[in-house]
Amino acid sequence: MLEAPLRVAFLSLLGRGVHAGAGHGRSIAALTVVLLVPAMFFLALPIGCLYASIQMIFTNEVRATISAIMLLAVNLGGVSLGTLVPGLLDDRLFHDDQLLGRSIAITAGCACRPELRRRC
Repeated sequence: MLEAPLRVAFLSLLGRGVHAGAGHGRSIAALTVVLLVPAMFFLALPIGCLYASIQMIFTNEVRATISAIMLLAVNLGGVSLGTLVPGLLDDRLFHDDQLLGRSIAITAGCACRPELRRRC
């Protein structure tokens, strides 16, 4: 099936969004761990599919360039925005350091759900 990498990526997106959104901000540490362990599994699940889909979509001449652009975009987005947005939400929206879990939950939920990306 040619669409198998896309299906795996979509299922992992749903699984990560549900578990990550529900896992942050819980007062019981054990419940947070129980919810975030599957979230990390779903986070790592589509990585292999990403590289497999690049191999299937692009020709030999442009694969290295496309791979470099993709790695640049993923790393810049994850490293810069992934750490910046929860801090901004905590400082500007909640004004309380104790609500950092909610800021992380909002960031994780918006990053995992494509229909919410336009609203966040």
